[in-house]
This record gives sequence, C-alpha cells and structure tokens, in this order.
Amino acid sequence: MCTMWRRPPWAAIMALAAMVTVWSAPAQAYDPGDFDVVITTVYDPGNFTISGGAEWLITSTGGLTGYRVANIGNYSDGLVVTLGQLQIGSWSYIGRNGATGTVIVDESGSLATSGWLAMARDGGAVGHLSILGGTAAIGGNVLAPYGANGTAAIAQSGGSSTWSGRIYLGGGYGDGNGQIVLSGGTTTFNGQVDVGRSTGTATARLDVVGPDATISVGGSLYVYNGATLGFTIRSGGVSMIDVTSNATYLNGGTVEITLDGYTPSYLETFDLIESAGINISNLSLAAFNQGVWALQVNGAGDRLQAVYLVDENPYDPDDFDVVIDTPQSGNFTVTSGQNWLITDTGSRTGVGQIRNGLMVVLGDLSLSAGSYIGRYGTTGTLTVDMDGALSAASYLYFGGRDGSTGILNILDGTATFGTVCAPNGTNDTAVINQSGGVATWAGRVYLGGFYSGASSATMTISGGTATFSNRLDVGYSVGGGVPVRLDVVGSDATITVSGSLYVHSGATLGFEIGPDGVSMINVTSNTTTLNGGTVEISLAAGYTPEVNERFDLIKSIGIDITNLQLAAANQGVWTLQTGPLGDRLQAVYGEGEEQELPPGAVYYIDYASGSDANSGLTKQAPWKRHPYMQNFAGTYTAGAGDEFVFKGGVTWPSECFGLIVTQGGSEQAPMVYTVDETWYSGGAWSRPVFDMQEQAIVGDRPVYFYHASHVVFDGIEIKNQRIAGASCGGWGGITVTSSTDITVTDCYVHSWYIATPTVTRDNNFGGFYVDDSPTTVIDGCVVHGQEVDEFPGLYSGNGFKGSGMVLNSEFYNLPNGMHIAGGVVSGCEIHHIYTSYDSGTNVVTPPNGRHANGVWIFASGTLCNSYVHDVLAPGAPIVFPAAGWGGADGTCLIYNNVIRGNIHINGDGAASGNQATWHIYNNTIGGDSLNNAIVASKKNDNALGHVVIKNNVLVTPGSYPAGVNLGQPVADLVIDNNVYYAPSVLNRVNGEPCVLQLAWLSPTRYNLAGSQGLGYNANSYLSPIALYWDYVPSSTGDPGVDDGADLSAFFDTDCLGISRPQGSAFDIGAYELDQ
Repeated sequence: MCTMWRRPPWAAIMALAAMVTVWSAPAQAYDPGDFDVVITTVYDPGNFTISGGAEWLITSTGGLTGYRVANIGNYSDGLVVTLGQLQIGSWSYIGRNGATGTVIVDESGSLATSGWLAMARDGGAVGHLSILGGTAAIGGNVLAPYGANGTAAIAQSGGSSTWSGRIYLGGGYGDGNGQIVLSGGTTTFNGQVDVGRSTGTATARLDVVGPDATISVGGSLYVYNGATLGFTIRSGGVSMIDVTSNATYLNGGTVEITLDGYTPSYLETFDLIESAGINISNLSLAAFNQGVWALQVNGAGDRLQAVYLVDENPYDPDDFDVVIDTPQSGNFTVTSGQNWLITDTGSRTGVGQIRNGLMVVLGDLSLSAGSYIGRYGTTGTLTVDMDGALSAASYLYFGGRDGSTGILNILDGTATFGTVCAPNGTNDTAVINQSGGVATWAGRVYLGGFYSGASSATMTISGGTATFSNRLDVGYSVGGGVPVRLDVVGSDATITVSGSLYVHSGATLGFEIGPDGVSMINVTSNTTTLNGGTVEISLAAGYTPEVNERFDLIKSIGIDITNLQLAAANQGVWTLQTGPLGDRLQAVYGEGEEQELPPGAVYYIDYASGSDANSGLTKQAPWKRHPYMQNFAGTYTAGAGDEFVFKGGVTWPSECFGLIVTQGGSEQAPMVYTVDETWYSGGAWSRPVFDMQEQAIVGDRPVYFYHASHVVFDGIEIKNQRIAGASCGGWGGITVTSSTDITVTDCYVHSWYIATPTVTRDNNFGGFYVDDSPTTVIDGCVVHGQEVDEFPGLYSGNGFKGSGMVLNSEFYNLPNGMHIAGGVVSGCEIHHIYTSYDSGTNVVTPPNGRHANGVWIFASGTLCNSYVHDVLAPGAPIVFPAAGWGGADGTCLIYNNVIRGNIHINGDGAASGNQATWHIYNNTIGGDSLNNAIVASKKNDNALGHVVIKNNVLVTPGSYPAGVNLGQPVADLVIDNNVYYAPSVLNRVNGEPCVLQLAWLSPTRYNLAGSQGLGYNANSYLSPIALYWDYVPSSTGDPGVDDGADLSAFFDTDCLGISRPQGSAFDIGAYELDQ
C-alpha cells in the first residue's frame, strides 16, 4: 500500500499564506522521491497521524478512505499532498500541540471531511489548508483555529470547494489567528461564515485576490469587530462575494483595499459583496485607504462597493485662460488674474514673470535668468505636477522688493534651479512647498533673501526628493528681521544637502512628527553651520511619542548645536541632543510618566527580498534593513524583548552600516539579534553576512553598542571592515562602549582591510573592542585577520581588546591575539600570531611600534582553561601579564592553560612599593626549543609585589634552560609544587638542570636543590620521563598526579571541567587525571 522514501525539501516550500500572500505550487511536478510516504493504492488506514516532520504523497491512484480521525502535524510537523482521495473523519486536526500541519489538494485530488475539522489546536500550533486544484468537500464545521494563539490559513487558488458547515474564522477562543485567501477556483459556503468573533478578540481576515475566483455564500456571512475583509484589485478587477441567501451581517470590521499592478480611473467603482439590504454602517476603511477610497452601497441597496477617489488628472484645460499644448518660446507674463496651463505635450522657454496669476506645469517650462514669481505688489503661483519639468536659471526671484508674494508648489514631476532669492527684497513673501516629485537646487538658495526688513520666507517639504547641492541659507546672514522657516512635515520626504547648510539667528527649523517619525535632513558633505535659530517641534494630529523616544532631525558629522534653542512651547517637553557619534541633531520626547514598553515582538530581516515598508513581523514580509542600520526607511518603536532574525545566506552591503545600537531590552527581556537556521537562502545554512566591502561606513564600526543595555547578538558574520590611519582606535568589528549586559555569541569577525597604514595603533581595532562595559560576554565566536596588502607575511589588528568575559572563542592570523583589561578569558584558543605590519620600517619612534602578543593582560584579568600556541612572530610574548601596568596594583590570575611557549611577566609601569600580584597556577607551559617557561625581563628597579607560581608543568627543552627566569626583582616570590622537564645536557648547574634564574642574586642560576636552598620549590621535582607541551597524565603514577597544592580557593576544575582533586590532592598541570 505504501512505500518509504527519503526526506524531501518541503520545509522551504511551505511558507503558505504570509497572512495575505497566496501559496502556489512548486514549479516542478510532485516527485515521489521527495516524500517520506507515497500512497499509490486506495485503502482504509484506520486512525492515523502524520508527524515527526514526515511528508506524505497520495498519488492519483491512491487514497486514504473510511473517514478516519487524522492528526496531521501533532507535536511535530506533518504534511500531506493529495492527488488522489483523502477522507478524514470528525475531529481530525491540521496542526496540533505546537506543530505545523499542512494539507494540499492539487491536480485531480480530492479532500472530503465529515463532522468537525479543527485547525491549529494548542501550543501555538499552525494549520495550513491549500486548495490548488481538484475538489474539497468540507462536510462539517471548521474551527480555524481551534486553540488560543493558534494560526490557521486556508488558501484556494484553483479547483472547487464546498463548505457545508459553519466556519469559525478566528476560532472558538480568543487570541486566535485565522485567514482565508481566495484567488481562484470556485468556493461555495453553504453554512454560516463567521469572520472574527462576536467579542472582537480574534484576528481574522477574509481576503479576495484578483478577479479569478467565484465565491458564493448560500448560508450567512457575519463580520465582527476587529476582523478584516481584504480585496486585492488587479487588472480585471476583483471577485465579488455573492451572498445568495442575502443573510449578511456586518457588525464591525475593516475593509482593506490593495492595488496589484493596476491603477483605477477616477471614481471607478468595484463590487465587493452582493447581498440584498446590505448595511455597511459598522464597517470602516483601513487607515491607508482613507482619502483614496470610499465605501458605498449601490442604488439598488444590494452591493457593497469601493469607489476610487484619486483624480489622476485634475487639470481640465477648460478651466484655464491660456493653454500651451505645443512647444513655444519667448518671454511671457502671467497677469490680470489669469491661469495658464502647460499640458504634457506643451513647453515654454524664456524669461517669465508670474504676477497676479497662476501657471501649472504638466509639460516643460524653462525659465531664463531674471524670472520672477510674484512682482509689482501681486501674488504669483507656479505649480509643477504629474510629469511636469521645470528648470530655472540663476537668478530666480520671489517678489520684486515691492510687497509681492511668490508661491512655488512642487507636487510631482521634476524641478531644477540655479541660484534662488526667496524673497527678493524687503516687504516680499516667498512660499515654497514640496509634497512630491524631485527637486534639485543646484545654485545657492537664499531662504530669507538678500535684504532685511518686513519680508518672510517659508519652505515646507513633506514628500518627494529634495537635493541641495550648493549652499542652503536658512535665514538672513546678518540676522536682521526676516522671519524664515524651513519646515519638514512627516516622514515621506528624502532631503539631502551635498553642499552646505547654514542656519542663521532668527530662523526657525520646524519638524512635524507623525506615527512614522519625521524625515531627516542628511548633510552628506558634513558642512553644517548652526549660527543660531530655533527648533520648533509639532506632532501630527492624534499622535503621541513614547517617553524618551528619539527622532533624528539633521545628520552631519561633527554637528554643533550649542547655538540652537527650542521653541518656548517645546521647552520642558522636548530635549535637543547630538547622537552617540556626534553626527546628528536629535529631539527626545520627555512629557508624562514613562510607560511600560510593549511585549517583545519578532522581526525578520532579509536584504535580498525584504522591504522596509513591510511590517517585518513574518518571514514572508521581512524588512530589508535593521532599524538601526543606515538608510532604514521603515518605522519601528523599540520594545523590551524584541527579537530580530536575520536571514541566513544573505549579505548586507556597506551602505547599511554602521549598525549603531543605543537601545536595548531589560534584564528579564533583552533585545535579541539572531538567526533561524531553518530560514536561509541557498542550498544549505550559512550565517548572515555583514560585508563592509572595504568601504568607509558611518561611524567606522560595523556593529556599535553605545550606551546600550541588555542585548544579545548572535550568529552573524562580519567582514571586510575598512581601517584607515591613526584615528582607528576602538574600531572593532563589534564595538561595545559604556554599555551594560551585552552578550555576543557564535559570531565570525574577519578579514578587515588596511586602507591607510596606522602607526603604533595596530592593537586598537580588529575583532572585538570593549570599553567601559565590564558585563559584556563574548561566547563561541571566531576572529581572524589576513595579510596586509603590500606587507607580505605581516598581519594587523587585535582579536579582542577590553574587559568583560570571553568564553569558548578562537582567535588566529593576528599580530595581537587578545589584550585583556579586566574580566575573564576561558576556554579560548589563541594561535598563529604573526608579526604586525605596524612595526619595523613603519615605526615613527622605535620602539613604539606594535610588537606582537599572544595574550596581553593589562593591570588585572583572568586567563584560564585556554590553549595558546603557534605565536610565530619573532620575540613575541606568548602570554604577557602586566599586573602593575601604569602603577596599578592589579591582579593577574592565570590557570588551567596549555601554553605552547612562555608566560612573560611584564613589569612595565610597576610603581615603587606596588602590590601588583601574579597568580600562575596549574598550567602546562613550554615546548619546542624553549629555554624559559616563565620569564620576566627587567623593566625598572621597582620590585614586583607578589608572584606565586604553583602546580605548573614547565617544559624547557632548549639548550640554555631555566624553568623560571626572572630579570625583574620580586618582593614576594612563591614557587612550589611544579614539575620541571629540562633535558638538555648543556649549561647545567652542578650537573643538574637549571630550574630557576634570578637576576638580582649572585649566582643567578640554580638547580632544583639550589632553589630549595633559597626557600623555593620545596615540593617541586624533575620529571623522570620526557614531557611535552601536550602532556596529559594517563595513570596514577604519571608525573604531577596528586602532587599539587590545594588551590580550591581559586578554582576546582581542570581545563576540561573535570573536578579537582580526583585523588588525594590537586594534580599538577592543566589536566586532572579522571580517576
């Protein structure tokens, strides 16, 4: 009856109905080889369950009959495609107990149900029913969904379906999500259709897409408050819902109309629902449809209709005194109250004077130098709309120094200007409005004109694209008596100043903020001079921001706002500030009591196919950019617990960066940046990639946490950051500054690019840079550099610099593995450390170049359970602890490490009488041809405070060995319970290996017995067998087993997490024998 097959790739295909998107069949036919179970004959299976991710195919010759109880997707996902017969009985389930269940009817297949059909029951389950072809006979009532928080999606694009029972769209409980999408085929509802619930607690949609479906309701149609009726109009219109019973009850709900590839004509009408006596008084239009559409009942009172209200060409030539519909040239004057129209076929060239009249440009208007809008005490108005094109040479004057008013309206089309005087002189008024189109101001704009006096100027930008490529003066340059305003209204405009922006005393910058924020003035030249002026902030009707919500008003690196002031009405309500990088003017709302943030939402981000205009709330409607990326064009209000999921296998280019995070969640609900390994582009999972493309980016840091708190950042690859010159301090691929509780996991940072060589700065950029953020955690990450162009074999950067905790991470192909300034490093591997390119010939004042380091500890820090090896730069310290750095009394704790090389105790900066402390415990150190396992070069005459060396395996097979070799004096030195291996027959002390060399004594070199005579190494010994850097004890008789001192005050496990001690005492070295 059935055959077992391999798992198919259906998980990626089944993104059914993104709550308005109609699922379509895959391009290929159904290949039995893509299914787990293939049914080729007809039989009664008894009650059955499809789960565990299984996917079944019923072929055209097969069938499951007998109306048995089916569980399709129970506890884990399940899918069935029927091209034959599928009969399921009462109380069958599609999606149950948190799983996704999917039923697809296609080709000549059939689905028949008896009794209740329940979709999406319990645990946030999801149920999909897709009718692509064939027939569906739904014999009983349908709960879509059944359980609270469930999601049910029913889509029909072909075939025929008959629904005999009642449909509860929105379910039987509150908080359900249900949708029916009808885009083709024949659908007949013979029972009652409930869209939503009478209590208004469900989320329910009934969507009709395009004109290809036939929909009839022979029972009754109920639409409740909170529900949505969606209609997508295409060429050919939209299918009408025909309620043949005339039993329609529109108790509430919203009608949402969408256009898909079609623009209706003015007042074109579409039939949506037919039902005698239909009452639409309780329906409302979606907010974005208001003003564009109107709902009405037709004259016969039996149809709900939608009427399109947009007049695409409101300019009737009969309403104008002069109509130019052919190319014309010559100077002209619009006067005596005349109205002129240049049609889309017309054009006019010459010096123009528009005074006491109106000119509308739908074609081409080219104004020569010396043209006027308003003159001789009159008002002139110039309007550009539709596909109109205006070009105005220098100078264009608003008014004639004689009490005139000039008005320019850019509603659509294009407008290009040379130098503009707005107004021209005293007693004049200039008004410039742009709500659409593209305006390019190539010359200088004197907004406020040349002269002081009783004049005024206002420029209002509410939409379209405005580019100022020369100088924009807002206000009179000497601050004399000219009231001038530059107003930005709403968020629909793109405003760029590539020249320079000057705001003078007495001028006003007005910003009207709405639900989607306000458009930012982007000064790309970074030439902004705010010599004075007032910022005035207003709110769109009905809108109130969140407390502490921030709005970007002007972006310009180095912006100085000290001469700006807030309008009196805004004081105590708003605050002006510069952004975290000093590159923008921001307004912060602060009125009222702080409100609790809403529960966290999940947002999806896909640069390849997303749009910032989407909601971002589903994988089918993702954003293109994160809200904190550059050029994000959507809207977002932060909430504690918000989660951002970046699509795997997708690359975000340099134009998106930096990603500057100044907000976060709470301790209980952090803000999360992460991935979903089931959501990716390509044939297999790979990380999302943030690619800087070796280009300069805003803020220089790809990912920058600045004064943020409670954030998790997971699973991202960051590459090709551009490093330029000596200003690169703190340019980590991921940088954390003055932040709290930032956790970075499973990230891959690599291959930064040196564009301009640095000098003595090579340890200040690279993978991670953490400053003033001690609660930062880095876990499970990988960092590596690459050879620097023009410096073969030389590398750059630092794997990690700063404080916090670094766990289970890998750093390689660097000149600086890690620079620790406080915090803990545990479980890490640091290897293949090469010479820095910022050394040798690239040093201004030797020896201040950047020497290479494996791990450098400043003042205080812990290095434990880690493996440091292959530090290949000549002379580079492998582990370089400096507890006394800068006169500090720091503490370096180094334990349970395998160090293939040495620990170089650094006395740099140690002050007289310092209490700096080095604890060096239970490490396995040395190897290769090493002479000294622990060394301290003399840096000054100040004795180091405390050095304690215990329980270490010290392997020094070099020709001039000394396990411990200290050139810097130590005030309090403890050495004990170590195992030494120094096999060289050369340079021995009295025939025995040298284990200790102290430069401040004479003699300086001591064998084991000699060191014991000095009070050191009482419980230390020489290994009787050969040891190497990778030594791990394997039996109780091996060197170091049960011979260590009790260090449980510091730690109680070995480098692998095995508890210490296993026997009678701590083992010596990094590994504890598991007994």
